[in-house]
Amino acid sequence: MVTPRAVRRCLWFLGVLGLVLGLAFLYRRTFAGHLLASAPSPGGRCAAEVRTYGLTSATDTEVIAVRLRCGRSPLRHEVFSGLDYGSGVSLHWASERELEIHYRRDRLGPPYRETTWRDISIRYILE
Repeated sequence: MVTPRAVRRCLWFLGVLGLVLGLAFLYRRTFAGHLLASAPSPGGRCAAEVRTYGLTSATDTEVIAVRLRCGRSPLRHEVFSGLDYGSGVSLHWASERELEIHYRRDRLGPPYRETTWRDISIRYILE
């Protein structure tokens, strides 16, 4: 038979575990990675940033990603990512709602790409 004290301990442990995982998720969504470039939209409503993430393995390469953030929200949304084998990724806002991402395909692992996010249209230009 399970005692009420054991149930309280289990719930306390699950609560602490949930808090730790939630803080780790929030850290990953806001501050993780090394910032390479940042470009605010012409009206300042959104900002795009290029970040790299090291996977801390001797045989792995870094991941390069483009993330978007709008308004005062600290959370960012990843719209482009791939394995970085020396590729360069640059950003250019064509207008308030059109973002261009320039990259070299020959030096980038298979990329993940989104073509829209909220009301922002995203174009990819191979160099």
